[in-house]
Amino acid sequence: MEKCQHLISNPDKQVRLRIIEVIKEMSKNLAINYENEFLPLVHKLWSPMIQRFNLDDIIVKIRIIYLLFDLSILCGDFL
Repeated sequence: MEKCQHLISNPDKQVRLRIIEVIKEMSKNLAINYENEFLPLVHKLWSPMIQRFNLDDIIVKIRIIYLLFDLSILCGDFL
């Protein structure tokens, strides 16, 4: 998941959308089984995800919003 932070800014829109889905699926498993490792990873992903709001098209922005919603549920008070 840590390597995803670099791919989330890939020039190819389809790659960005796939990475968002990968992060979403991985987050579900990591949050349950590896909470101590999961929360720092979310912290590292936060900045690259937020930068997508200023630089990306509407489809990527919507997917990021859904991802942030899921992360906020999984992370509880951390976010």
